[in-house]
Amino acid sequence: MRSKLYEVLKFDSTLTDMLASGVDSIFSASSVRGEPALPFIVIRFGTTGEWGNVNSSDPDEPIVEDDFYYVFGYDTPGDYLLLDQIHNRVRRLFHNQTFELSPNHCATVKWLGTSEDFTADEYRAIGKFTRLRAARRREVDQVLVP
Repeated sequence: MRSKLYEVLKFDSTLTDMLASGVDSIFSASSVRGEPALPFIVIRFGTTGEWGNVNSSDPDEPIVEDDFYYVFGYDTPGDYLLLDQIHNRVRRLFHNQTFELSPNHCATVKWLGTSEDFTADEYRAIGKFTRLRAARRREVDQVLVP
């Protein structure tokens, strides 16, 4: 799902046109170096939880894993409108969307909210983040049991 998230962001020209260097303004948390040109996006990956088919009597129940993603947007202090537009676009791209990841494996994404604006001193910017939850499903017969 990580690569799908990046792919969706990268190939959305409406979003990349809002960023200082287009596709080159989308970073993972570990790839940001120095102070990128504003505005830019940083993707952070959260924790994963698993449930479903745990002591279930239904062998056809799918396994579900939750992935949480944070899309941080940063922009010049005082330019709140563009930051809001970036996060509104991220919400539209992902909320209630289902993505096929491979045969018998898909993820449905939910928008969980967008933060208030905050000061990001490390980038001399203002920031905001959008939190997403991706529920990944795969068929039970695709799961290998040790």
